[in-house]
Amino acid sequence: MKYIEKTIIIIALIASSGGIIYKLYQLNWAGVILTLLISVFLFLIIEKQKNKKQLKLENNKINIDSLPALPTTLYLIFYFLIFGLIFKARTGEAIISPWQTINQGIFILFFIENIILFHALRKVQNKIGLLFLSLQALLAFSVASIVYKFGYGFDPFIHRATENFINDFGQASPKPFYYLGQYGLVVTLHKITQIPIYFLDNFLTPLLAALTLPYAFYSFAKNNFSCQKCINFSILLLLIMPFSIFIISTPQNLAFIFLILLVLFSFKCENWHDLKILYLLALATFISHPIAGIPAICYLAAIHIYHSDSKRLKKPLLALLFIFSSLALPFAFYLFNKSSGSFILKSSNLYAFLKNILILQIPHTENSILNLNYLYFFNTKLIIALLILLGIFIFLKNKQKLQKMSLPLFMSLSMFLSFFFNKKISFDFLINYEQDNYSQRIIIIAIIFSLPFIFLSIQWFVERAKNSPKRIQFILIIACAYLMTASFYSSYPKLDNLFNSHGYSVSQNDIEAVRWIENDSRNKDYIVLANQQTSVASLQEFGFKKYYKNKNEDIFYYPIPTGGALYQKYLDMVYKKASAKTMNEAMKIAGVDTSYFIISKYWWASDRIIKEARTNADLEHEINKEIFIFKYHQSRPSSTQYPNQQKQ
Repeated sequence: MKYIEKTIIIIALIASSGGIIYKLYQLNWAGVILTLLISVFLFLIIEKQKNKKQLKLENNKINIDSLPALPTTLYLIFYFLIFGLIFKARTGEAIISPWQTINQGIFILFFIENIILFHALRKVQNKIGLLFLSLQALLAFSVASIVYKFGYGFDPFIHRATENFINDFGQASPKPFYYLGQYGLVVTLHKITQIPIYFLDNFLTPLLAALTLPYAFYSFAKNNFSCQKCINFSILLLLIMPFSIFIISTPQNLAFIFLILLVLFSFKCENWHDLKILYLLALATFISHPIAGIPAICYLAAIHIYHSDSKRLKKPLLALLFIFSSLALPFAFYLFNKSSGSFILKSSNLYAFLKNILILQIPHTENSILNLNYLYFFNTKLIIALLILLGIFIFLKNKQKLQKMSLPLFMSLSMFLSFFFNKKISFDFLINYEQDNYSQRIIIIAIIFSLPFIFLSIQWFVERAKNSPKRIQFILIIACAYLMTASFYSSYPKLDNLFNSHGYSVSQNDIEAVRWIENDSRNKDYIVLANQQTSVASLQEFGFKKYYKNKNEDIFYYPIPTGGALYQKYLDMVYKKASAKTMNEAMKIAGVDTSYFIISKYWWASDRIIKEARTNADLEHEINKEIFIFKYHQSRPSSTQYPNQQKQ
């Protein structure tokens, strides 16, 4: 297990030093070598200091003979059957949910596999149990990375394009002070291993979370709980929690992982050498994304104050830090919003927020299994709130024994307060459905600081289940396996009778569409109005190829970012009218005389939009009857039907 901790240190060192080197210089070969030299040097210092401590480590040998043959064999059979179904479902089609292509029998297999895993964990030593837990976490977190052939989401395409650009040219301009940790880590690992950037980026978060988090929770629990045999069961039951932040690789999600490691490792901080590891994790968190990094630094300050010798100053310093922690993120967002050109305060309804969490929602459909799944999904916030409150209650009853848990409670409360302050800020530079994203990230951070209390509640439940009759234990295992299966389903995008996650994935047709336009343009200047997924397909194929200048603003030739002027013109084309006038206005923004409009067949009202575009476009081209491309030239009246209009 000590090798996992060393791996965590190495990854945090590469992310931190690589991010700093990139910010100050660049990540060409010289920058990567410098990153590695700094990382190795600091790693050797940390390891030397750790060896001087002469810690009493438990025996790290794993006794393979102790593996229970039948449960292990059955578990592995089901494990690889499930992975087989996931790989078989890999697709380049435009889908909303991975469950559209995966055989629905996967949920039965996953349910049975969890029951087998509960049985196996009863018969193995803790370190072998951790291996099972990491395997199970990898299975749970990897579905999107495997099923979506070209990648899942929107932001990862932008980050991968940036990483490819940095790999080719050493740096990308501008260099913001965020995202640096992921860029430094991915580009450095790519250069020294030659593993494709797509693979490293796509699997970074699922692999890192599966490798490190079970160990981190075990490390936290073994020093704070008396029932050692209950620890692995408690870690497994964490999979009843939503784990969407671990299924997709973004700098924000990488920062969340570093922050979780910081919180859990802080419980074994006993001296200066342990504190250095916490410094490293806080730095890696901040360099990866400051939204998690600022609370990480505040938490590090709280640890310093907690361990200080000055009893007289502790309370006033912690009070000041609480105020600062509560206001730091809203103030940072205020500065960021102000720099974007506007700042608006809005009203927020605390009652509506609490009502959304605390009122039980009961779904009603003709499908009883779907009802059970959504009984869990719709009430996830309530479940999390109850687990946190129960954990706090247990902590207060055992405050002397669990004294260190006061620090994450301190930070969690400040983050919840920060969330309500932040709800007052209007992010009007973002499109409507993205404006709540920043506040939701603060809630996730508050929950991360509450994880020790959630684990405390789960451990309390497991300890009592352990002493119950066998019949009750069996019923509880069935119930827990079902909850974990419901969480497995709910943590990914969904498309069923009760829920539609909307956003389609990048498809092979999107790739072919952007390639066709590139060939048709014959290297002339042009812009394209398209939806988000087609736009990021252009990033995957051609990177940051074209920019145009409009006053002091750089205009990308596809509508990225979604808050920009070109995306608004795309929305005008699909929600108002697909007219040549709108296309002319878009071309004027970029200063070009050729443009393309792309509409996917899956877009609502696509039939109307296609008919409108056909009346005023110069040229039409179809991609497998799924994507329709219309070409326009500048300065034409919108109502004219041109004789040179043609269909290819």
